[in-house]
Amino acid sequence: MIRTLNETSPPASLTAYLDDNLQKHKLALRRRSALARSSQDSWTLAVSVVHAFPDPAIRPAPTASHRYKELLLLEDWLDCSQARSFVDAVQAGVITLDGNELTRGTAATWQSEFVSPPNPFMDRIGFVVQTRFETRQIALVQEPLFTATEPYYPDAAGALQDWSQLVQHHGHSDARNGNVVFLLPEARAFLTEACSDNGVLRLKLAGSDVGRASLIVKGAYWQDRQIHHFHRVVEGDHVELTIPNEVDRLEYVLIGAGGEMYDLQREGWGSTSGIARLRTERKDDALVRQVRAALEVGEGEEIEFKPFIDPTQPLGSVREKSKFREILRTIAAFANTSGGCIFLGILDDCSLGGIQGDLAKWADAAAGAEACNRYKGTLTNKIRGELLGDCRFWMALAEVDGATIAMITVSRFESAPVGLRDEGLCYVRRGASNRFLSPHEWHTIFGHAP
Repeated sequence: MIRTLNETSPPASLTAYLDDNLQKHKLALRRRSALARSSQDSWTLAVSVVHAFPDPAIRPAPTASHRYKELLLLEDWLDCSQARSFVDAVQAGVITLDGNELTRGTAATWQSEFVSPPNPFMDRIGFVVQTRFETRQIALVQEPLFTATEPYYPDAAGALQDWSQLVQHHGHSDARNGNVVFLLPEARAFLTEACSDNGVLRLKLAGSDVGRASLIVKGAYWQDRQIHHFHRVVEGDHVELTIPNEVDRLEYVLIGAGGEMYDLQREGWGSTSGIARLRTERKDDALVRQVRAALEVGEGEEIEFKPFIDPTQPLGSVREKSKFREILRTIAAFANTSGGCIFLGILDDCSLGGIQGDLAKWADAAAGAEACNRYKGTLTNKIRGELLGDCRFWMALAEVDGATIAMITVSRFESAPVGLRDEGLCYVRRGASNRFLSPHEWHTIFGHAP
């Protein structure tokens, strides 16, 4: 953490921030001040917060000032030059707000602190610079605030909490009351958008260094009590990461090639700091998650990967190992063991090949919704016609990263074992293979001999 205390002049973190952004791009700064009426019927500075907004996309709209008998809530917007003039006025001890001249009787003392979320100032990483301006006791009225034209507040402390827009403000007892506070979020490179869409987290970036400096996103997510790390180089102003939509916890940093930190995001365990992650859900989102989970696990007792199966393909003899017969044996083995799912379009190396090319040839049309539905119906009927027993399965198709994947989900039999019409064999699943049982072994699965 970078922190400086008791500086007699504005810290370098403040002057460098304003000078740097004045040269590189127009920076908007919102100044929100609250003036409280003192017992001498003059105004004292309750708080003044100058907040920089480097990203125009998330810049709040201007809000009208509110004026009550005992409290003034003032907002105006400053460019970098006006902000420098305000810094000079604070340093000199004389500032003017809403036509009211406020003076400080002691010399300025500044402090600067580098913060990252969570912190009591802002939800972004950056510098917080502040100085004590009001040395007199600040009197905050405890009666409700309202007029015929102004909004209602329960008291002045509640108004300060809302108006300051600090992440945490403790009303009457807040130690920053009477201070001028500058909130200076990172402007060189920062995240502007995070969207989770079917297991892909898409991040957008902005800032003066984006596209010029080497940037990396590094982090981890927690799911089912396990930590999963990720690392991705940023290309241009965006980056994509394979992360489930719903996780127990998610944290990641935007860093430079030298390890310097630009941005930090945390989500989970009852709190979120930084930009809010949007989630885009589609009807087949659960199917996509199912495919991604299978890719993580690989083939096994309940998962099988196969290429495209042509429903018009002949079944062939029992001795022939046609693709279609292999599918039937796997369905029977799943049904006779613990159930499972066959994924058509996933290769043995757990990569997404998809069936869209073969599907288009089979349908003699584009591999769209109509072709998918026709394929689903035809293959389902063909499978049902070749199986014997209490076989319950269903088929669905989903698009994952541009690849069309077909899934045949099989339930365990409920009343009778499943087999092929032209075979007198009983298949079961052992690891990632199908195995047939000899008749004297049937009782180990079904509880009776043939």
